[in-house]
Amino acid sequence: MRELEEQFRDELVVVGVHSGKFITERETARIADAAKRLGVDHPVVNDRQFRVWRSYAVRAWPTIVVIDPRGYVLGQHAGEFTADAVASALREIIAGAGDTLV
Repeated sequence: MRELEEQFRDELVVVGVHSGKFITERETARIADAAKRLGVDHPVVNDRQFRVWRSYAVRAWPTIVVIDPRGYVLGQHAGEFTADAVASALREIIAGAGDTLV
């Protein structure tokens, strides 16, 4: 994600949503410690009750959801990914969105 955040600095805002599989993975302090240890700079939401997970019909870890400023889902990918593949998809989304991303 770090590479994508840098590459799309002017077009992309990253918000991590952590939906822990196990009870101990749902503790906010543990999530904050892990984010700090891993050098995560973007905000991370603790989705301990899976509300965000269900709202976006997520079925797998990890899942990327691209949402426009109005809240519309522009793209979604479940499973492992490469930065290059996501960058390519983001370029297509940005090109097709025109002024709606402002």
